[in-house]
Amino acid sequence: MTSGCCASSNLRARRCPHRTSGRAARRASLGAVTTAFADLQAQIYMGGLSGSRPELPISWPALERHACDQLDEVAWDYLAGGAGIEDTVRANHEALERWRIVPRMLRDVSQRELARTLIGTTMAAPIMVAPIGVQSLMHPDGELAVARAAASLGVPMVVSTVSSFSLEAVAEAGGGAPQWFQLYWPSDSALAASLISRAEAAGYRALVVTLDNPLLGWRPRELQAAYVPFFKGVGLANYVADPVFRAGLDRSPEEDPGAALGRFISVLLGRLAHLGSPLVSTREDRPSDRSQGHSGSRGCRSGPRSRC
Repeated sequence: MTSGCCASSNLRARRCPHRTSGRAARRASLGAVTTAFADLQAQIYMGGLSGSRPELPISWPALERHACDQLDEVAWDYLAGGAGIEDTVRANHEALERWRIVPRMLRDVSQRELARTLIGTTMAAPIMVAPIGVQSLMHPDGELAVARAAASLGVPMVVSTVSSFSLEAVAEAGGGAPQWFQLYWPSDSALAASLISRAEAAGYRALVVTLDNPLLGWRPRELQAAYVPFFKGVGLANYVADPVFRAGLDRSPEEDPGAALGRFISVLLGRLAHLGSPLVSTREDRPSDRSQGHSGSRGCRSGPRSRC
């Protein structure tokens, strides 16, 4: 397995002006999807000849509004919210919007190849599914559904440490498609080694280590709701399934879920003291960080708030 530094991203953070009380869910079936991504456009137009239209919004802003309308307010705020007044979320979104695709004229486009290989992982396009945690807040199948969808497109999925299902279950749902594992390095080194060994045994191709949020950020939306999913036992699947984690409990998580939650909090939120000395000093010694005004302790940061 190889390792890297995780830069997280959020959807644009905003309240949904289109939230409805009925929350009637619409499901869409696009049929077989191939990695010839441009074929989807032709399929939509051809479907229009028989009066068929896409059931889900096509534009990103409309799709975001649709998701906001379907989700519970707490789930949406967890997914879309940011730290503080969310200015970093907005700045990240605006920075991404400044990127442009440069057109190349007089090129033969009859044969197009989007596939790329990154540190040994071949993907159908230079796109990966980011490690978003506790996806069961959005749908009962959570990461299992996303793993199946990513596999159908040939797009690698990065699976979060705090997923709603164990890393082994998500790997199985992916059917052997390329996946990477994102690690929140715990304060227990034996637990870290166990999580990494499990990921390697399950077939994950690379390890993505998040370095930039050793503590929870100040997240007003979640604070206003007095809600964080982990305290409800959601997102702990990889921990309660881990033999090292379970060995540190007097009773099993099934017998004493409160004790399991306490141990989870201690190993997850105890990362600051555990990681600070060896990693922060290394980052702070880099002249490029100082010259750009970056704090070494931030690592590959996307802002003060990292969504799992």
